[in-house]
Amino acid sequence: MYKKGEIMEASNVLVTILFAPATATILWFILSLIHFRLTGVPLV
Repeated sequence: MYKKGEIMEASNVLVTILFAPATATILWFILSLIHFRLTGVPLV
């Protein structure tokens, strides 16, 4: 049987793998929005 800690660790890794791209996309979107506001040049 699995220990509770191992299951939690595995689910944390899964969550990280699933959410990392989404987080990166959101951060990039915010940065590009700020950049566009400051310079008027959109990041491509």
